[in-house]
Amino acid sequence: MIINAYVPGLPHLADALGRPPPAAQPVVMTCLVGLAVGQLAAGPMSGASGSADGRAGSAPTMTTTAKV
Repeated sequence: MIINAYVPGLPHLADALGRPPPAAQPVVMTCLVGLAVGQLAAGPMSGASGSADGRAGSAPTMTTTAKV
């Protein structure tokens, strides 16, 4: 779902940055790398403590980081 939000907005993002549209593509790559790192970190923690605890902690964490 995150890609569906970023890709249509790339031209607007590029305009906001004052750059050509291809220059905004690293933003999408950075987002995907962040998702991958988050999965690598949250996966083992969720497996060790049970998936219910992982889900309970992920919603507040994602909300907090989205506001930053």
